[in-house]
Amino acid sequence: SFEEEGIGVDIAIQWTNDFRETLLCFANNIRNRDGGTHETAFKQALTRIVNTYATQENLLKNFKGQISGEDIREGVVAIVSVKLPNPTFSNQTKDKLLNNNITPCINAAMTQCMTQWLEESPNEAKVVVEKTIRSAQAREAARKARENVYRKGVMDSLALPGKLSD
Repeated sequence: SFEEEGIGVDIAIQWTNDFRETLLCFANNIRNRDGGTHETAFKQALTRIVNTYATQENLLKNFKGQISGEDIREGVVAIVSVKLPNPTFSNQTKDKLLNNNITPCINAAMTQCMTQWLEESPNEAKVVVEKTIRSAQAREAARKARENVYRKGVMDSLALPGKLSD
């Protein structure tokens, strides 16, 4: 929980062994199915904080790839709830929050609370970073497999003689 400038932010995060991300967003206790600015701010802050922590703690020394936000959020179950005056939504069903003034509050909340948790729970933080690295490695392996299948399919259509084929 965090409050700044009359805007309340409540965020709950848990990493699981699942491969999909579950993120529920609420504004003034109204479910926002399409997320909005609070969802975007949460994703950006989580990516930035975990990357910074992993770099500072030298946990990426044996990893030679890039970690993306999707890698970090793999297996995450999170709830982002904001309480703000005068919310602006994309339509009458209130599926997407459009308030830009929520971004600095979410960034401040995530920076303060998530950084504190990472520092106080180094064992759990290390598990999160290792899961993130495995996710990035799996993503890279899947990309290479797709390229190989595509490349093989392109070469098959050329019908080159045996000595010249790949």
